[in-house]
Amino acid sequence: PYDVDNWFAGARSIGITGATSTPLWLMEEVAGRIKAIVENNL
Repeated sequence: PYDVDNWFAGARSIGITGATSTPLWLMEEVAGRIKAIVENNL
């Protein structure tokens, strides 16, 4: 969803967690997307 961009506005840190069955590639993809959102909002 496009509205998640505002969730990270002003955040100083963001935690990402997953369950045992969450693949590492998915966690890395989520982290990459969040990083892109934050960098675009600077």
